[in-house]
Amino acid sequence: MNYEELSKIIHDIKQPVANIKVSASMIETASKEEPVDKEAIGQFCGIIHRSCNSVNLLASNFHDIINCRNKLATVNYSSCSVEEYITMYVSSIKPYIDSCNATLHTNILCGNNVFSCDYEKLTRVLNNLVTNAIKYNTSKDKIITLDLDIMEDNLVIKVTDNGIGIPKNDIDKIFQCNYRAQNGRAVAQGCGLGMAIVKEFTDLMNGRLEIKSKLNHGTTITVTLPQGFVIALNSVLQIKELDPEKIEMEFSTIME
Repeated sequence: MNYEELSKIIHDIKQPVANIKVSASMIETASKEEPVDKEAIGQFCGIIHRSCNSVNLLASNFHDIINCRNKLATVNYSSCSVEEYITMYVSSIKPYIDSCNATLHTNILCGNNVFSCDYEKLTRVLNNLVTNAIKYNTSKDKIITLDLDIMEDNLVIKVTDNGIGIPKNDIDKIFQCNYRAQNGRAVAQGCGLGMAIVKEFTDLMNGRLEIKSKLNHGTTITVTLPQGFVIALNSVLQIKELDPEKIEMEFSTIME
């Protein structure tokens, strides 16, 4: 990671830290009032909580990008029914989707087929794609569609939204660290690490990415992953729970 990328990350950390400092001061003031303004205290506690998630997310993404670029990241394969995984995933993110007045549709075309990949990293990829689909969307009805299929022993996932779209000149740059399309900067805050994580993790899993986008009509990002190492023939390792803290941390970017 070069100096310019690092400087941008340090700059982006300052805003949530400032929010925490101001909110702490306001809580102190509200707690001394008679009667105590519990509603104000609750609101400022919420800001602190979201700001802490933002700082943790920046640190986590920074750490992951460094590991990927220095060949220190590993792929931890497990086998799971795609249908069961995506059902669990959608259930985990539903509260955040609902809070943003968005609608998420899923089309599982591969049935109950078992697929082997790094499901933790796949979840991180999906989190970034889904949060971006919500963040960069000015429509009254925000609609996201997840299409999943297995084709030629590859897991193919398409994330489609009806958002602002990506300018043609920005499509080839969108996965660069700290890069944000010009029209995106006018709609939402961000540091440009999310799509870099999508690229790094997809590459790490020997996958590929494809983007189709039209300004003011939306974007479709296709993630294609090859079948990974199967731990044991015909055995399925059930993923009991997706990490709720990591999901909350990544969806904090749309809860501001």
